[in-house]
Amino acid sequence: MNLKFDIKRFFPSKKASDEDSVSTSPDDKKAKFKNIAVFAKSNLLVLTLAIVSISAFVVAFLFSVDLQKENENNAQKFGERMTAVSKLEQAPVTIRIPGNEEINEKSLITKKLVKTVKDKMPTQDSNQGDSIQSKAIDFNQGIHKPIANLRKDSKTGGKFVYESLYEELVKKYDELLTKCHLSPPQTDDEKSVSPPSEEDVLVNLQRLKLRYIQTELGKNFDYKMTLPEQSDLTSKLTQRRLGEYSIASGKYSFYVNARSIGAPPKGKQAEGIEKMWTLTESGKNSDLLKMWDEQMKFWITQDIIDACLKANNGGAMAKNPIKRIVSIQFLGRVTGGEIAAETPAEEAPSETPAETSASDNPNAETSPGEVPAQTGVPINPNEEIVFSNYAKSLKGWSSNQLYDIYKAKVGMVVETAKIPLVTNSLVKQNFIAITDVQMRPTDPFRDIQDGFFYGEGPLSTIVFTLESVWLREWTGKLMPDEVRKKFGTTGLLPVSSQE
Repeated sequence: MNLKFDIKRFFPSKKASDEDSVSTSPDDKKAKFKNIAVFAKSNLLVLTLAIVSISAFVVAFLFSVDLQKENENNAQKFGERMTAVSKLEQAPVTIRIPGNEEINEKSLITKKLVKTVKDKMPTQDSNQGDSIQSKAIDFNQGIHKPIANLRKDSKTGGKFVYESLYEELVKKYDELLTKCHLSPPQTDDEKSVSPPSEEDVLVNLQRLKLRYIQTELGKNFDYKMTLPEQSDLTSKLTQRRLGEYSIASGKYSFYVNARSIGAPPKGKQAEGIEKMWTLTESGKNSDLLKMWDEQMKFWITQDIIDACLKANNGGAMAKNPIKRIVSIQFLGRVTGGEIAAETPAEEAPSETPAETSASDNPNAETSPGEVPAQTGVPINPNEEIVFSNYAKSLKGWSSNQLYDIYKAKVGMVVETAKIPLVTNSLVKQNFIAITDVQMRPTDPFRDIQDGFFYGEGPLSTIVFTLESVWLREWTGKLMPDEVRKKFGTTGLLPVSSQE
């Protein structure tokens, strides 16, 4: 390739005169472009390499600028992370271990810190089970106290502490109803947690009618009113009746009465009940299984009432989620086969073979000279409980040697939008599970005819099926021997566990 050429001929000399530049002919320009094209064709490789080299320098410069910015950003982020790590090294770390002292360090999680935690864990693990078990028993027992001592007291020569469970039940249910008042009732007549009686309302309406005729119409009480006057009076009487219902509802957290919660009847309706539930010295004339069920029924009712009061949180009924407890139905104990029916003591079969007698356990309570009754196995808190009773319980559980399951149904009128508050309060009260819910709309206009004033808002009547757990570690100590025999338990821990 011949690279020799005169490049000067492609460009005019700077010393050339303006006249020569102006006088350049079009043919000369064409000739110059032709020469340039000839040079490009002759030196195509050189031109290509030149263009590539120049472009490479430009691209490299631009890339290096972006790379520098990225490096600066990465360096800045790394510096921020290192600063955060440095701060963490100086930040206090607190590790709380239940049942043991907390660990306070100013460092990151290191092997030394992990070792310190592991060294304290064995002590915590050995005590945690006992601590949780003790708290579970305290939580389960809660506010529940025995209504009557159904076991004989050896210190009193085998006599019962109370002569009548009936009298104690009446008193306890009255106390339960009193708690549903926003302020303590002053008289026995005010203890009712129900709408005002129709007699009391009619007395007030009669007074209003007489005052309307004499004051507003200026007539005698025997005056025959015109149709417009009767319509006006009817409107005033209706407003007054609603006012009476509203005032009465403001006294309670929710409506409830003794019959709806299964309280023992009083007066003439209670004839014969006192004798049936009277505890004699020998205990032969009493049905201790029936009495135990009545005590469990009261404890469950106590839990339900207390949970409802907590859900309403001391507010006026018109704003409360729970308006009325319609009924509480005690369904008995859930066993492996079916819900245990109430069976007289002498006919009650033992759920498990009698393995341990009360005479084998020095902690069993017996009266002097009494032959200890065969009961069953002791309580073993460490035994694994298998849940398989799904035919009878949604939870799959049933009564066993560690705890008893009791089932109940509660019907109530609830503000529809606040149903979650009610369910949450029920399950937080004790070891309670809601296994079924039935719901239908409530017609407040129908209920207002009976005096139930609920306030505003859509309402629902709900029936909850509840199943609750009752740990035998505290209930077993209160069980009569007849109940222990039916349940197949000694009602006590093994002797070795109590020492």
